[in-house]
Amino acid sequence: MGRLLAFLYAWRGAIWFLLIQGVSVLLLASYNSRHQLVFNAFSRDITGSIQRMNTQMDNYFNLGKDNRDLMSENINLRKQIFRLQQEVDAYKYRIPLSHQFRIIADSLLPNEEYRFIPCKAIYNTISSNYNYIKLDVGRKDGAREGMGVISEDGVVGMVVSVSENYSLAMSLLNTRMRLNAVVSGRGIQGTFRWRGGTARFGHLEDIPLHFNLQENDLVTTSAYSSIFPPGYVIGTVTEIRDNKPNGFYEISVKLHTDFYRLNYLYLIENRRRDELENLTPQQP
Repeated sequence: MGRLLAFLYAWRGAIWFLLIQGVSVLLLASYNSRHQLVFNAFSRDITGSIQRMNTQMDNYFNLGKDNRDLMSENINLRKQIFRLQQEVDAYKYRIPLSHQFRIIADSLLPNEEYRFIPCKAIYNTISSNYNYIKLDVGRKDGAREGMGVISEDGVVGMVVSVSENYSLAMSLLNTRMRLNAVVSGRGIQGTFRWRGGTARFGHLEDIPLHFNLQENDLVTTSAYSSIFPPGYVIGTVTEIRDNKPNGFYEISVKLHTDFYRLNYLYLIENRRRDELENLTPQQP
């Protein structure tokens, strides 16, 4: 209190000057129409600027909530896409001989096969041959080993370790990772693998020379994958070379995911993976 009084006393001249100036401006604006218009316009400008600042601050502090809402909406949209794709796949095997076939029985449609969990990359490496990504979701959020990791652009990796609050994912930029892939629209099955080097390109392997491929063909996840839904983008073919000694193509693929800018991601779980992988052929 003593410091405040000392400050007021030290600046008493300036304070009285500002008070007198303020009263003078108010009196001038109150009894002079021209000055009143100028004063009102100035007041509106100041008020508008303050309101804009408040709005910008509110928008900034609400970014986290807005991002969560957008990710939740994206999850619902992805579920609808997969649901529609499943309906289309089921309908392809129905012959519409009568009106009754225009409606697909619920028993023929799969239940929701995939579950999504929004997350954020909090650590990511791209300079090693064995790159990994740390995520801000863990066991308490529903994460578990074997779940796929995707971005808005394409495939990112696979969860390999989970703690209570965090997860560790093997990046697609890891020479140990193999991914069932298909050349979209051609049905040509192969294996995607990153061999090291640049974070922008990988390779599609195990494609025999008798198949016809072209640059800019889209490479997506295969229906043979038990981790990712079929048709999810991996990248595009950029170079095709004949490797005649082993009978297979050497195919370079430009990745759709930009691993230099990983941020908001999704974990994806195939609810039927365990059931699928537990099926083993009986030995004679």
